[in-house]
Amino acid sequence: MPDRDAGPERDDSELPGGERAGGILRAFVEAVPTPTLACDPETLAVRAANAPAADLLGHDRGTLTLMGLPDIGETDATVSGEPVADVAASVVGASVPEGSDAAVERFEWDVRIGDPGLRVDAALHAATIAGGEWLVVGLSDATDRVAAATERDTERRLVDALAETVPLAVFRCTGEGTLSRWNDRLADDSGYEPESLSGRALTSLFDEETRGLVGDALSRVYRDGETVSCEARLLTRSGERVPYRLSIGPVTDDGQVVGAVGAGEDVTEAS
Repeated sequence: MPDRDAGPERDDSELPGGERAGGILRAFVEAVPTPTLACDPETLAVRAANAPAADLLGHDRGTLTLMGLPDIGETDATVSGEPVADVAASVVGASVPEGSDAAVERFEWDVRIGDPGLRVDAALHAATIAGGEWLVVGLSDATDRVAAATERDTERRLVDALAETVPLAVFRCTGEGTLSRWNDRLADDSGYEPESLSGRALTSLFDEETRGLVGDALSRVYRDGETVSCEARLLTRSGERVPYRLSIGPVTDDGQVVGAVGAGEDVTEAS
């Protein structure tokens, strides 16, 4: 593993206050336990970097202090497309009312593109250190979070596509038993508009005599993490009672049941 402290550093004599100010600036940055840089607010040159920042960015601290902030990434723009230099300029130029905290600008930045890539969450704010004004940049690795979100979005689109092709009502419930997602078939079977289904308790779609069966099925799913089937009578918006077969299973996250997913079918012809 390369020495993250190696490499030539920028001459402290260039800093306001000279070597003493440079030492204080480095000590400030090194005292922060998370990846942190201190940059010249006018040129955006990196003047100090701590070890966590060197490890995250893959450059030793000496090399980082020879770079400008926008040069650290393979792209000099945020994920949203705004130039990093413009974001930094907005922080440096922001007026802060007396007694208020300095403004903080946050953005996502693809520092390394490809496989493996590196996306970071960046937080920029101005600070007075050793008598000088500096742009302090906090960084954190967002790669895993973004990858997980992308995977969830892909899975959600796949599930939505499947839900629209099967000849069954398909739905998802929160951990409290309220509807969070459903396909058109459930809306058609129940007669309710989407805005009426959102946040509605699943049990409320069934008549008074059989909704307890649905509630018991949900309780078993949440408690035991098992798939449960039951039959009940769907109470449509128009008041019609429809024999309905339900199959409900758990949705888990890190081994914990956080919701339920199910399918329903009108079994009038089978009754």
